[in-house]
Amino acid sequence: MTAFLVLACLCVAGLLAAVLFAAVTFALTPFARVFASKVVVGFGPRLLSRRVRGTEIELRLVPFLSSVDLVGANPFATPEEIARASVEMPAGRLRWTEAPRWRRVVAFVVAPRAVVVALPVLFLGPARTFHHVVSGIGEIFAGAVSPFDTARRILVAAAFVVTSEGVPTLVALCLCKMTSFAILGLPADLPFAMVRAPNQTVAKLRAVWMLVWFVPYAAWIVAWVAWALRGG
Repeated sequence: MTAFLVLACLCVAGLLAAVLFAAVTFALTPFARVFASKVVVGFGPRLLSRRVRGTEIELRLVPFLSSVDLVGANPFATPEEIARASVEMPAGRLRWTEAPRWRRVVAFVVAPRAVVVALPVLFLGPARTFHHVVSGIGEIFAGAVSPFDTARRILVAAAFVVTSEGVPTLVALCLCKMTSFAILGLPADLPFAMVRAPNQTVAKLRAVWMLVWFVPYAAWIVAWVAWALRGG
């Protein structure tokens, strides 16, 4: 029972992080003066889709990641594709590379990470949150070398936390680990937010970096499920 409770806390934290990233990004598009043509929460098969103010909102099967398609941000898009995506763009909005760079950085690099880490601070306090975010970065690198052993060690510790401190504390700790992953995404997101013109090289490097840090993340998901099925 404890094993599945730990797995449920991980799922809740993953869903919270994905939804918060998507929601904050979407909410700050007017501030950044850009337009989101699509917001996707999760990956895998699509469960539902709705249009909100011209933006398509999708929920997919595995809700651990989120993405936002911004008009003009894809350097591989054809002029026709950009024109179609711009049809419902409100007045005063700009294509991605035309928007002020500092606004893009605040809206899509700083704010989503700040909001996600703010929740653990409420439950754990600043010092404990900082400790677990920093240690989480080290665990990710350890997980890249030995993902299953590292995941089991983390999960055993998580089982102790959920029995001694409760579900909210464990969810907050899991959000700290999600923040660690988000920090490692900075080398991919910051150059993307700073480009002055569509840049295919930056987009390719961003995709490669995201794939690199996603590998231990995916391995951990497999390890988490296997651990829970064995009963911890």
